[in-house]
Amino acid sequence: EVCVAGALRHEDAFEEEKQHAVREIERLKAELEENRKARMAEIEQERKRAEADLEEFRQQQAAEKAAIEKKMTEDKQKAAREIEKLKADFDAERQAKLAEIDRAAAGAAGAGLP
Repeated sequence: EVCVAGALRHEDAFEEEKQHAVREIERLKAELEENRKARMAEIEQERKRAEADLEEFRQQQAAEKAAIEKKMTEDKQKAAREIEKLKADFDAERQAKLAEIDRAAAGAAGAGLP
């Protein structure tokens, strides 16, 4: 009986150790799962921040592009106005010179010059 009682105590101690190991494994699994969830949450926050930064960058780029396009359109319009003014000035100067030539020719003809 002593041998049987000792064997039972030994078996009980082994079973208790086994249960303790199972509980420790479960605890470690739960801890790993919590760490995994926490890391996944961090990654998701980083992803959302990156997406927000990217969207802000895209909006900034679109605004800059619109400003550049507006400036280019304004510059083209200004250049077109300046070209038209130069053409008008040139035509007016040309007309004035032609009129001066006509007057000189008429004056010469009136004076009997060939």
